[in-house]
Amino acid sequence: MMTQLQNENTAVDNVVRVTGQVLAVGNGAVGKTSIAKMLQEYKPSVSNYENIISKIRRTNNLEFEFLVSEISQGKTRYSVVSQILVPPGQKKTEMGKAGRTFEQVMDLYRFHIKSVDIIILTYNISARNSFIDLKYWLNAVNGYYNPTTNFLLVGTHLDQADEYRKVLPADIEKGQSQIEQFFKMKMPDWKGSCFAVEISNINGKNMEKLEFLISKSILWARGHLSAKEFMESYNFLFQSNGYY
Repeated sequence: MMTQLQNENTAVDNVVRVTGQVLAVGNGAVGKTSIAKMLQEYKPSVSNYENIISKIRRTNNLEFEFLVSEISQGKTRYSVVSQILVPPGQKKTEMGKAGRTFEQVMDLYRFHIKSVDIIILTYNISARNSFIDLKYWLNAVNGYYNPTTNFLLVGTHLDQADEYRKVLPADIEKGQSQIEQFFKMKMPDWKGSCFAVEISNINGKNMEKLEFLISKSILWARGHLSAKEFMESYNFLFQSNGYY
């Protein structure tokens, strides 16, 4: 899907094509594959995607999706191509239960994954264990991030928040801080950040915010945005109602 994300009403002098890589990890059935599909299918005029989501099956390999976003920064228009990689959510400790594990699949493709700009840490806001298990995934992605990789803490099933929320805003804020501390210890020259957003794959809420974060993160990681410009965009986007 081609999506236009405008920052400001300015004249555009040229178009720059930028390609980045996104890796989505998390427990099985939290919605990783659905996120990748929704980023392609989302339209502001549509409010129900159950027909699309119901056809998605368990991931047993490394799945690929591509998202093209157009975004303006000053007088430059960027065409941002996001290659979204979705491996299985089965852990090494669950080997033999059903299908291949994250580790088995990633070992097959390790040499094809060169520079991950964004790692999406995915959890279900109505399943607290999926949030707690992100500790496992923080270690599992070792070797796939670099000093300019950003981490996105993405909570799914936002449409169930009123009745079934098990992960609270305080948990998310604490998680962001702990994730940043974790990677600063693992990689002292890490310059990235951990951002948070909650989305619904059923009604599409906040999918535009997620796409914006992905596109801006790639532009920053690839040297097209300064840290100040990126943070100004992030603060403007989330100033009204936070990450949900």
